[in-house]
Amino acid sequence: MYWRATELPKLKKLPEFAQMRFTHVIKPIRATVPAADAFPPQIRHLQPVLAQAANGVTGSPQLAILADGKLVDYWIGISTSRSDASDIAATVRALMAGEPAPRATCKKLASSTACLTPG
Repeated sequence: MYWRATELPKLKKLPEFAQMRFTHVIKPIRATVPAADAFPPQIRHLQPVLAQAANGVTGSPQLAILADGKLVDYWIGISTSRSDASDIAATVRALMAGEPAPRATCKKLASSTACLTPG
């Protein structure tokens, strides 16, 4: 809830947000990615991609950036600059320009604070 109350409003004001679709999926704090039926119908097909990226790791919030249905970055927590609206916008801007992300990304978690498969 904190990220949605603080960073999401900032992100919505940035021009990059027009190229994005934000979706919130409710899950217990100490759970990993929920089953597909917990997802809104329009993104239900992305559940396997997100579950694979989470790798069974639990915690909240779990955040992801996907482009054309492909995972670009996956992380847990808001105490990282990756969760800043400006950082997310910079990553989206780079993707739209066909450039690499401006920071390290993760395609599969090892733990809530470590990446198993860098992006």
